[in-house]
Amino acid sequence: MTGLYNDDYLQQLTGEVEKSLGHWNINETANISLLTVSENATFMVTDEEKDQRFIIRVHHPEYHSKNEILSELSWIQSLREQALLNTPEPLTRHDGSMVASFSDDGVERYVVAFEFMPGKQPNEDESMIEGFEILGATSARLHQQARQWSLPEGFTRKKWNFDSAFEANGDWRDAPGLDPAGQAILEQLCEVLEAKLHHYGESPDRFGLVHADLRLANLLVDDKQLSVIDFDACGFSWFIYDFASVVSFLETSPLLPDLQRAWVRGYKSIAPLSAEDEAMISTFVMFRRLLLTAWVASHPETETAAEAGFEQFTFGTIERAKQYLQQQTEESNGLTEKRILDMNAFEANQGEHQQNVTRRLNNLGAAGLPRCDPIEMVSAQGAWMQAADGKRYFDFIIMCLVWGIVIPMWLRTSQSKLLR
Repeated sequence: MTGLYNDDYLQQLTGEVEKSLGHWNINETANISLLTVSENATFMVTDEEKDQRFIIRVHHPEYHSKNEILSELSWIQSLREQALLNTPEPLTRHDGSMVASFSDDGVERYVVAFEFMPGKQPNEDESMIEGFEILGATSARLHQQARQWSLPEGFTRKKWNFDSAFEANGDWRDAPGLDPAGQAILEQLCEVLEAKLHHYGESPDRFGLVHADLRLANLLVDDKQLSVIDFDACGFSWFIYDFASVVSFLETSPLLPDLQRAWVRGYKSIAPLSAEDEAMISTFVMFRRLLLTAWVASHPETETAAEAGFEQFTFGTIERAKQYLQQQTEESNGLTEKRILDMNAFEANQGEHQQNVTRRLNNLGAAGLPRCDPIEMVSAQGAWMQAADGKRYFDFIIMCLVWGIVIPMWLRTSQSKLLR
């Protein structure tokens, strides 16, 4: 293994874990084996004498503060106390603390331990669909608890919105295999994502404390019982983002529509989900995919990045972005066409009033348009409208106050004649 977690460094971490075992009431002769490396290094500890197993996580340097880690453990304890979720219990040390540490070349490394929870990762096939309905219900319970839970004093976790998420996950522009054409597509994608997410907003009913990494690797199935592990990425984000994290690395799978329907069905069995929330799911899936692309680029040494396929993952992101942008264009066209049809139907039913209806349009130079006769709009593509006079017009909301100052005569246009 290369990068931060090279073989020599992992051997060093194993030695530090061995030194800490006694403080967790774990036999110091227990066997230690590397379980996985991602942001953190996670070890399996097996005490054959007591027939017990434990999980020890060594945190990535300078990623989470001690207070952030304690906040994660606090939420886990609250969920366990309320029996809302099947998740491993954090272990307490001899001195009553839950976070250990050691110095690594002058940098403090934090260590936490959990009970071992049996189970295996769900298979990536049709058998997942039933599990996704259960997972949807589990997500709804998590979100209900997060909305109602009074955060303990000093509770601190990162915020995962458009402005902050890429800071922690790297730059997608460094993605392996990304050429100028692909970058142009992803730049366009960023603009659309930013606009839609900012429009959706961060009101408390849709933005709060979430797991933020509910991918298959963090789910365990044991005799039909679903367990959720690894709250290391938990923070404040959109609740619907949790679905996007569930389908991490599955964004291009043909099973995605079925998985989404199952998750939504399960979610609605516990808590309401508005039409606007559902409509945003594809946006959050694309947002997560772009974050993963940045993460793979900045974590090439990890098994997860290798399994994703490096360049192939980048190519998959570009293709998914093309599909998403096309979908957004079609939806925009559909809405605009509907507005035109509604306008024509309105005018057809107004009789003599039809001649008095003037659409206020502006196409970067048609300043006199409000004084023109009514123009029939016959088709549209996005915000561009094809009119019966053979011209194309760009439709947008005019800032009435500014225009009124610049051209006072426009103020005489009656508001009753406006039809948006």
